[in-house]
Amino acid sequence: MPKQTLPLSDTQIKRCKPQDKPYRLFDGGGLCLYISVNGSKSWQYRYKFNGKSATMTLGSYPDVGLVKARTFLHERLGFSPDAIEAQLGHRVPDRLGGAYNRTKHLDERTRMMQEWADYLEVLKGQLLRGEN
Repeated sequence: MPKQTLPLSDTQIKRCKPQDKPYRLFDGGGLCLYISVNGSKSWQYRYKFNGKSATMTLGSYPDVGLVKARTFLHERLGFSPDAIEAQLGHRVPDRLGGAYNRTKHLDERTRMMQEWADYLEVLKGQLLRGEN
């Protein structure tokens, strides 16, 4: 069962100071604020992909605020939070529940993965052309 985390507040975020090592403040649902040694702060989304941990950076704080970070995938990509959760592959312990979860939001999940693949192709093209 996932660990329950209390949501962050703007006050907590503003008060956090750099430490000897980088650290994270967790907001729940995989969202966290990464605080580097030099004091810069960035939002990260931590998730599992093919059974391995992965991280997606959503932007720097304060450019991307707390509310915007929480709704980034929903607002920017236009996918429902339920479909995002289903796509991230959170497992259900029994076989029948797992089969049901794989078919829930299937059309939206398919569209989400196609848009993600298209986005990665754009990034790959920029990288090959030497663009930033």
